[in-house]
Amino acid sequence: MTIHINTISAINEVNMDYNTDIIFRQSWYDPRLNYSGTDWAQRSPQITLHYSLIDRIWVPDSFFRNAKEGKRSDITVPNRLIRIHRDGKVLYSQRLLLKLDCQMKLQKFPLDNQTCVVNIGSYAFGTNDLAFYWDESQNVSAIRVNEDLEMPDFVLSNHEAKYCNRTTATGAFACIEVHLKLQRNLDLYIQELYLPSTLIVTLSFIGFWVDYKSHPARTLLSLLSIVTISTQAA
Repeated sequence: MTIHINTISAINEVNMDYNTDIIFRQSWYDPRLNYSGTDWAQRSPQITLHYSLIDRIWVPDSFFRNAKEGKRSDITVPNRLIRIHRDGKVLYSQRLLLKLDCQMKLQKFPLDNQTCVVNIGSYAFGTNDLAFYWDESQNVSAIRVNEDLEMPDFVLSNHEAKYCNRTTATGAFACIEVHLKLQRNLDLYIQELYLPSTLIVTLSFIGFWVDYKSHPARTLLSLLSIVTISTQAA
C-alpha cells in the first residue's frame, strides 16, 4: 500500500478530528488474472479497466479504523484506477475524502505538538489470510505528501509508516498506520494572543502613574483593559 496526502484541513481540538484528502493505492498479485501466456500480453503488458468492473475482481477488505466520516471523490467521474499487469499484478487506486479521529493532548496548548494517525486495517480476513505491507520496494517512501500542503495552525514536521497488527475478540487482523507529526504554528498565537495581551497589560499599569484624584481616568483605564481582554477571549 501507498498513500499520497493531498490536503490536511479542519483540525478540530474540540471534536478531536481532522479532514484529509488522500490517494489510497493498493497492489497485490492474483494468479487468476495472469495473462502472460496469451497473445494479448505481447500487445498490451497492462490493462486499465473501467471503474465499474471493480466488483468483478477480488479486492482487500481494508478500511480506516479511526474514520468518523468518509466518501470517494466522484468529481467529475468516480476517481478510481484499476490496472492489471500481465503477470497478474493488480493496482487499485482511489481518491478518498476522510474525517479521521485524532486524540490530542492539549495540556501544553498552544505550545503543543500533536500526532494524528491514519489507521488502516482488515475488517474480516485474519492474518492467516491477509497481510498488509507498505510498498517501499523501490526505496521510495510509501507515504507521499503534497509539496504545497499548508495548514493555518500547524506545520507537518514529519510522517512515519508503521505496522500495528491487532488482536480482537474475533481474531488477529492486519493493520498499518501513518503517524503525522503536527507542530503548532506558534507565530499565529504570538501575533494574535501574546503580543496584544502583553500590550493591554502594559497599558493597564499606566493607571498607577495617573493622579490618584483623577478617578474617571483611572476607572476608564481599568475598564478599558478588562473589556479588551474579555473581547479578545471571546
